[in-house]
Amino acid sequence: MDYSICKGSSFNSQELQSLLIIYDVCCQWRKRFQDRLAANKGLSLLDSIPTNGIEYAVGKFDLSAHVQQCYVTHTLNYIRGAGQLDGELMETNWGPLKGIVQSMRSMSFVHRREALDHQIRDHNWRKLVSCSTFHQIQ
Repeated sequence: MDYSICKGSSFNSQELQSLLIIYDVCCQWRKRFQDRLAANKGLSLLDSIPTNGIEYAVGKFDLSAHVQQCYVTHTLNYIRGAGQLDGELMETNWGPLKGIVQSMRSMSFVHRREALDHQIRDHNWRKLVSCSTFHQIQ
């Protein structure tokens, strides 16, 4: 995670002055983030981002499973400029998979994997087709 944040924040962002990190367990991960950066010469954030310019949040889907204190300190609702998110990509794919769960119990590992791949490809294709329909309307 540290590597992803450091490399992602440095890509085409020379004038970046603040950073919002949304992660499932950000409340725990952030505690030693600055220490890990200092201990590893290969990891660094841009000089333009001050230490107090980093905001940490937990996604709305995962926040409901955290303790009350996490909600108060890591909710996107109280971070200025954070906006509202539709949801996390992986979790949006779980809903359509509920219909095949019962039939997958008796499948072998290989068959289950093929069935999941098929369902996820179909779900992604339907999303892609609906996006192009939406853009044609506008």
